[in-house]
Amino acid sequence: MAHARAKNKVKQANRGKTPVAARLYRTLRSVGIERCATCVLTFPARFLRIDHVKPLADGGRDVLGNLQILCVNCHRVKSATESTERAYAAREREGRYGI
Repeated sequence: MAHARAKNKVKQANRGKTPVAARLYRTLRSVGIERCATCVLTFPARFLRIDHVKPLADGGRDVLGNLQILCVNCHRVKSATESTERAYAAREREGRYGI
């Protein structure tokens, strides 16, 4: 029973992470602290996120060279910007130009 709980906990921790990003995150957690690639401040691992430089949704690849370490705030801003750009591009493709 304990083994099943531990296995489920690992599944939940890796939810939404690609295999390469999950491997890098495990390494990051063992290191402890790292710098954000955007704001260049140093944070403990719990405040850092692994981010794809070119998102998978935009054709980016899941390789180490396409990953960067961002703090929670920089990751939130980058994700929101990408989401807005993706929505604008979709409207443009449909012929609706909203500003």
